[in-house]
Amino acid sequence: MSRLLNWATRTLLWLAVGLVVLCAVCVGLARELVYDIGEFQPQVLAAVQRHTGLQLQAASLSGSWQGLAPTLVFYDASLRLSGSRGEPVRAQRVELELLLLRSLLQLAPRVRLQVEGARARLHYRDQNLVVSGFEAAAGNPSGTSAKSRSPAAAGGNALDQLLAQPRLALTDSELEI
Repeated sequence: MSRLLNWATRTLLWLAVGLVVLCAVCVGLARELVYDIGEFQPQVLAAVQRHTGLQLQAASLSGSWQGLAPTLVFYDASLRLSGSRGEPVRAQRVELELLLLRSLLQLAPRVRLQVEGARARLHYRDQNLVVSGFEAAAGNPSGTSAKSRSPAAAGGNALDQLLAQPRLALTDSELEI
């Protein structure tokens, strides 16, 4: 019985060490690749649209990493729901910092978002304030199923995720109503 317990303890210890080494290699690789993220800009923008239902366009993209927080910066960005005909929300600079530890602890993505020089148009529809470029999401209740793959539902889900973040900052921005 004692031999079995020793074997199980050693096996679990080696698995834990292997997992730590694997995580370290993945983080190290990500730290090196985040600085070259600009080279993958078309793929990053396509992945954002595919996973969120939001059409993101940017003139350029850069990345950095400090501590345990990778940061992506989009320059001259525009954002709207895929399939929306409204004018997109535009920003001169959008900084997105992924909070890795908070994301792991809460099992959901947690980011710090800072938007500089945003310009957006808002209008009233059915006694609700609607952002231009996100009109389709205004017609759906916020509790739409995450399994629904329509652009409006996916965009609404992405907006709900955005509003659940710990820090959102808008600086030097203009909203036209």
